[in-house]
Amino acid sequence: MIITKVLDEEIVANVERYAYEYEARKSVISEMLSQDMDTSTKAFNDYQKELVKYKALFEAEKKEIENNFVAEVENWRNWNLDYKTRTLTITVGD
Repeated sequence: MIITKVLDEEIVANVERYAYEYEARKSVISEMLSQDMDTSTKAFNDYQKELVKYKALFEAEKKEIENNFVAEVENWRNWNLDYKTRTLTITVGD
């Protein structure tokens, strides 16, 4: 069974922003590593710190969504959020 909910614009904007920031840092670090950049540089360390920060913020926002909207659904298996439509899709059961 599938349950859908439309979330508030502010909630979705927060999680989307942190996802974007996290993915952007991850992409830059991947590029740096693929170019054999010295990982002891200030630039690399700054991006690494930002990556950790935005990943933590992203995970916290996801947990907030899970706690406030998904956890109330009994026997949920997984969930997905479409940023464009603000639709939270929750899969229930097997």
